[in-house]
Amino acid sequence: MTLVWVPGLIIFVLFLSATPDHSSVKPREVKKDNVNWVDFEHKITSSFSDSQKVDYNLIKSYIKDRYRKIKDQDITQISAYLVKFGNEMGIDPKITAALVARESSFNKEAVSVTGAKGLGQIKDFNFKALDISNPFDIKENIKGTTQYLTFLMDKWKKKNQKETQVSANNGLKVLSESEKLKLSLASYFKGFTNVVKSQGTPDLKTTGYVNDILKYYEELKLKSQKAVK
Repeated sequence: MTLVWVPGLIIFVLFLSATPDHSSVKPREVKKDNVNWVDFEHKITSSFSDSQKVDYNLIKSYIKDRYRKIKDQDITQISAYLVKFGNEMGIDPKITAALVARESSFNKEAVSVTGAKGLGQIKDFNFKALDISNPFDIKENIKGTTQYLTFLMDKWKKKNQKETQVSANNGLKVLSESEKLKLSLASYFKGFTNVVKSQGTPDLKTTGYVNDILKYYEELKLKSQKAVK
């Protein structure tokens, strides 16, 4: 290549080089999708019980009907991992599905203004405890979301058991499963310590968040009942 000295051109090139190069800020790389999703679906659901297959199909149908922008392969993964990890951790996958619906509308790339990431909108400081290296990976995020919600539910269960045993004569009641679920969902949104400080009576924003999830959960349960009939 021969360099031609043209003053006007040199000035123009120098001017361009002084302009910030936004092209250096590259979007997150998306790996090429070579997965056979029919094989994936068959493989992961082959170990499901009949009731788990019902949950898988209704969650899949629920997402597909209501969240039209979500890709079919993402719906397949989300539904399958909700059921898989729900079964492994002893939590109804429909409640986790309802939480994810509220948190991200099933958008695996979602990032909140506070930096929460992925389907369950998990904060960076929780990644290590939940064994998450990539919050935008469907499997990792669903596993982490299920694990964290299960942890909160177990924490409220143990707290209530301890308080009722120590204060058996002080009129403290044993929390129902429904009450523990509400407190766990509030803790997912607001933090366990903050909900404890509020004495189980969260602020209006947190209450609205919990009510939204319970509404989605009821929709999923109703869909499940219709599928069984």
